[in-house]
Amino acid sequence: MMAKAIVLAMLLCCCAAAGAGPFFAMDTIAARGINADDGATLETKLDDLKAMGYAGLSWTGRDVGQIKSVTTAAEKRGLKVYALYVAFPIGPRGVEVPANLDEVFDAVAGHETVVWAYVQGTSIKPSDPAADAVAIPAFRDVAERAAKRKVRVALYPHAGFWVQTVGDGLRVAKGVDRENFGICFNLCHALKTGDEKKIRDLLREAGPRLFLVTINGADAGLGAKGDWDRLIQPLGRGTYDVGTLLRRLKEIGYEGPIGFQGYGIKGDRRAILRETMEGWKRVEPK
Repeated sequence: MMAKAIVLAMLLCCCAAAGAGPFFAMDTIAARGINADDGATLETKLDDLKAMGYAGLSWTGRDVGQIKSVTTAAEKRGLKVYALYVAFPIGPRGVEVPANLDEVFDAVAGHETVVWAYVQGTSIKPSDPAADAVAIPAFRDVAERAAKRKVRVALYPHAGFWVQTVGDGLRVAKGVDRENFGICFNLCHALKTGDEKKIRDLLREAGPRLFLVTINGADAGLGAKGDWDRLIQPLGRGTYDVGTLLRRLKEIGYEGPIGFQGYGIKGDRRAILRETMEGWKRVEPK
């Protein structure tokens, strides 16, 4: 009896240590891009994700018809579209909000899809807080429009963009101050912008404002000098300890979706996704 209790406790401990939400693949690897342009139909690519054990994918753009089509096809297979990547450029005149934003929100409403807002600067330097004065009111309006449809919006930090670091995203999100407006953590961009040693503190500061996370294999210690082919690899490769990152997420109570960023990885789409899923199975329970 005692032996059984010990085994059960070990299993419970292992499960508790996982603390990871559903694992999906970004469309940069799952559906399009240089590593996904293999002639397969979207339906075949979705079937591949399902067969390999992925929970779903993300998508890019604000073509409402396409969003609905992809969402329907995914859900027929028991998959989800976890995020939609949408541009919100910012320039001297302010934030360029998509003209059909309400229609985009309507298309994702009820599907638990987070709208990823990536914010490129036109004539505005990356991370420049001077643009907060125009960005925060604009994104507060975006958040309120999304809230009417029970949709969440997350800033997507991207190296070289105006919102390029987790710190940038948090600064803006705190200013917007709406429950449905948060940020995403992207491992490759955090490494590229020199935040490698700050990741633990940044995740803790993000707390409940952290809506989504993306990971991939990567080499540690490169910073801004790191080439993307070393900062974005199939999961399981590279010297960066992704397992430690997952434990940090558990520390802050994050149990949301985690996506695989496969942008620019050269090679066979299926092979990359298969290798990454095996890497996930090795690192996720630890």
